Amino acid sequence: MRKILTSLAIIIFVAMACAAMCDEIVFDKEILKKTPTIDGKIMPGEWEVFYTYNTENDIVTSYVNWDFDNLYFGCTLNAIESISIVLDLNADGWTVGDDNYLILTNENGELDVLKVVKTGEEGVTLVNIDVPETNQIHGEQSLVNGKTNLEIAIPARMVGKNNFDMGKTNFNFAIKTPEADWNTFNPKDITDNTIGCNLVNHKSFALAPLTLDFYLTREKAVASETIDGKVKIKNHGSEPIVIKELIMAGEGLSEDIVSSYKIKVGEIRPGKTFEREYHTKVLPDTPLGAKALGCEIYTDQMKVGGVLRSFEIINPSKSMPYLPKEVYYTNDKVIRIGVRILSYTDKRATTGYASVVVPEGWEIEGNNHNKFKVIGYNKYVDLIFRLTPPLGAIGHFKIPITVNKGTEQETVTCDFDIVQTR
Repeated sequence: MRKILTSLAIIIFVAMACAAMCDEIVFDKEILKKTPTIDGKIMPGEWEVFYTYNTENDIVTSYVNWDFDNLYFGCTLNAIESISIVLDLNADGWTVGDDNYLILTNENGELDVLKVVKTGEEGVTLVNIDVPETNQIHGEQSLVNGKTNLEIAIPARMVGKNNFDMGKTNFNFAIKTPEADWNTFNPKDITDNTIGCNLVNHKSFALAPLTLDFYLTREKAVASETIDGKVKIKNHGSEPIVIKELIMAGEGLSEDIVSSYKIKVGEIRPGKTFEREYHTKVLPDTPLGAKALGCEIYTDQMKVGGVLRSFEIINPSKSMPYLPKEVYYTNDKVIRIGVRILSYTDKRATTGYASVVVPEGWEIEGNNHNKFKVIGYNKYVDLIFRLTPPLGAIGHFKIPITVNKGTEQETVTCDFDIVQTR
């Protein structure tokens, strides 16, 4: 990863390191699914605040978000000297499993990735791992209105996952300012410094006796198509409550890509529920990634509830390898590989063809390309190619399949093994 922190630093870490500097830190442990733009500029509504604290000369704010592909960390402060990020992704303890990482600033101002490789009486052993270029951390830093802004994306594949998903995880994000006086980072104490968090796709609150829910029919949408949902406000009390209005709109980066509503509500009697549908068309040039919709409810005096709900802008279709079997034997005469074409739209058909070029010595039964047509949300079609391996073929094989969808072309790779017959 290229250098993104400009000052030389030795990482040091202790319980967020603000004792004698600030009040006790309060963490938001519900981490909303939302994709920020990693450009070194933290914009209003783009991130969710993880924690903030005051020093004598500064206000330090940290941010965390996530989507299927990345964990995102950001911070704003006057000056940054170093950072560390601790990951216990399965939330099963720093010394348990194969999911524990430490990301920290090295003495050259770059970010190192270390992994726990074994444990013992002395604690844990951390080893610096080499990360393939395609899976490296992406970070950007800039100066905005006199404040240092830092944004970081940690790919799921860098930490051994195909993707992130909702559920519990443990991590922490420490930021060292030049004025901080921290103790040396001690890996044996790391469990005391991780925070149990939940990766979620919605966050809500409402003052009792109200409850507020905001549902989406689908949490994945294609640009130029419609997002449908419903908001419900229920009065669980024994007295009528007058809600002046509810406001529904895109939050942060999605503010300009979906419609906004201000709806008069009125009196909600005890035990009754107010319901209203929500429909919005997503703009055609909306970037891919996780966004958020927001809903807030107000009385004449104050806001009494709010909810954020994630949705994801995706491509109209997805191609993925399809393997009826991942292990074949030397006496198998036919190897079946293929590609699954998955549609995410009801509005138009996904059409095209898939083709395969077999390795030297292999043969293919029939045509080397198959046409496809699929329509409907979450509908799919599997295209299968029947291959005959050469006599004596054994080992691990990777055969690419090219998928053509109009002007778009992509390649998926089928990985399988041929082993000696038992």
